[in-house]
Amino acid sequence: MAEPDQAGPVTVLGAGLMGRLLACELARRGHAVQVFEAGGPDAQGAAARVAAAMLAPLAESAVTGLSVVRMGCHGLKRWPTLIAALPAPVFFQQSGTLVLWHRQDAAEAARFQGQLAATSHRLP
Repeated sequence: MAEPDQAGPVTVLGAGLMGRLLACELARRGHAVQVFEAGGPDAQGAAARVAAAMLAPLAESAVTGLSVVRMGCHGLKRWPTLIAALPAPVFFQQSGTLVLWHRQDAAEAARFQGQLAATSHRLP
């Protein structure tokens, strides 16, 4: 990639999580950045708006494979560094996860608990 003072603005297509992180890193390195998002400034419809479970990757094991859980655990370790680089304070804590169930979902809750136990033993 060209040096920041020799290049025109870098265009990032998509303001989901990856697009935003890429734009922030490019700007941090001195590049002028333009971000275009089909969903508008609020990135309506972007996965970053609905993928809150990735802040609790072990909970994802109920609906996805171990490789996704491992990637989520790896990514979760990066959040404090990413947040520290932001210009404004952001509330973030890593103090566990609370999963709630309705009484009628007791059978699903038991299956979920078993899945979590099995997955947690397979993680480093």
